[in-house]
Amino acid sequence: MGKLSSPLTPQIRYDERRAAHGSIAKLGLIFGVLAVILASVNIAPAIAATRIATRFEPAAARAPDLQSGAQLTLTPVTSTVEVGTSTVVTVNLASVTDLYGYQFQVGYDSTKVNAVGAFVNGFFDTTTDTFVPSSWNAVCSGGTCSFAATKTNPGSAVSGSGPLAQITFTGVTPGIVPVTFASDLLSDRNGFPITVTVAGGTLTVYGSATITGTVTLQGRTTPITPGTVTLTDSANKFSPTISNFDQTTGVFSATVPVDLGGSTYTVLAAHSLYLSNQLTGVAVSAGGNYGVGTTRLRGGDANNDGTVDILDLSCIGGSYHRSPGVCGTSGSSDINADGLVDILDLVLAGGNYHLSSPQPW
Repeated sequence: MGKLSSPLTPQIRYDERRAAHGSIAKLGLIFGVLAVILASVNIAPAIAATRIATRFEPAAARAPDLQSGAQLTLTPVTSTVEVGTSTVVTVNLASVTDLYGYQFQVGYDSTKVNAVGAFVNGFFDTTTDTFVPSSWNAVCSGGTCSFAATKTNPGSAVSGSGPLAQITFTGVTPGIVPVTFASDLLSDRNGFPITVTVAGGTLTVYGSATITGTVTLQGRTTPITPGTVTLTDSANKFSPTISNFDQTTGVFSATVPVDLGGSTYTVLAAHSLYLSNQLTGVAVSAGGNYGVGTTRLRGGDANNDGTVDILDLSCIGGSYHRSPGVCGTSGSSDINADGLVDILDLVLAGGNYHLSSPQPW
C-alpha cells in the first residue's frame, strides 16, 4: 500500500522554512547592531591597531617601560666644613640601565660656601666618545653647579652604579647649607627618559676660635721638650684638636672649630714624666680669641702610666746617683731632664705621691 500524503504537508514545510529564515534575519540584525555600537566607540579599530603594533612595529621604535630603581645621591649626605677650609661631596648614580646621557644641577648657598665642580671619569667617562655642553661642563656659579654629558657614536651606553661628579665646597660664613638636585634627567640611546629618584644633603659651615695658654713643668725652668695640648669639644661634634706647647716658652695657640651657637671645650695639657692638667668648660664663639692662663704640670710619673706611686719611686730610687734608667716602656728616672738622678727627681715623685692624671688646671 502506498504512503498517504496529507494536503497539509506542503504548508507545514513552508512554515518551517519561513521560520528558519526569520531566525537568520534576526541574528543578522543583532550582529549589525553590535557592529554599529563597536564602531561608535572605536573598540574594534583600537584592538586591531594594538594587534598590528604589537606584531609588526620594530622593537627599537617602541617606547620601553620607564625604568625604576636608578638613584642620584650625595656622599656624604651630611658633612661639615670650617670657614676657610674645604670638603668634597661626590655625586653618585646607582642601579641604572643603558644610560647614554644625563644632566643634573646641584644647588647650594653661595653666600656660605664656594664650589668647584669636576666630572669623575670612571663609571661614565666624559673624555672619550662624549659631548659636554660648555655651559654645563661642571660649571659652578651663583649657587648652582651644572653637569651634562652624552655619549657619541660609537660610544656605548653604561649600566650599573658609580660616581658621576665631585664638588669641592669651601666654607665662607657659618651656617646650614642645603645641597639639592634640580633639572635631573637621564636618557637611554633612543632618547627615552630613565626614571631616577634623587636625594640631596646638608653641609654645615662652622666658624673657628683661638685658644691660647702657657704650660710649665715642676723642676724645669723650660719644658726642654715639647708637650701636647688636646682640645675636645664637649658636644663631640668635632674631632679633638691637638697642638704642641713650645719647648722653650711653653706657649701654645690652637684654632678650634665652633658650632653655630658657640662651643664648649675641655683643654688637656700633657708631657712625658708628668701628670696631665685639665681645664673644663671653656666657652668659645666663632671669631673669638680666648686665653686660659698658665698651668704647671706635676712631675714624678717616671713610667708614664698616669699615676705617681711606688713603681715610680722604686725606679727613681733604683737609679739614684747613677745614670738615668728606663722606667716602664717609655719613661725615665730623670724627671727634671738634667742628666742626673738625684734628690731633685725623687722629691717630685714624693711630693705628688698617690696623685693621678688629670689634675686641675
